[in-house]
Amino acid sequence: MAEIAVPRHPKAVQCFKRAALEKYVERRAYDPEGLYYLGETLARLGEPPAAREMFKGALEAVNINPYTRHARIRKWRKLAEKQLRNLPA
Repeated sequence: MAEIAVPRHPKAVQCFKRAALEKYVERRAYDPEGLYYLGETLARLGEPPAAREMFKGALEAVNINPYTRHARIRKWRKLAEKQLRNLPA
């Protein structure tokens, strides 16, 4: 049985996460959780403009979702707002 190569270097791990999250967000464009995690990963990789777009997308996704889901996804709105405040201009 072939083993799956798992990256050990922190930068390689972030790149691996980025690829997986980009695929996830491509399939679920209005999922605030996926957009938030992709933004967080991009911020760690040193790409603030791209991270900012993902956090803004997470905020938009929360607003677009039906009001009945807002209680469950409120967490992602708060986290995205916090990350936007902390990103360099």
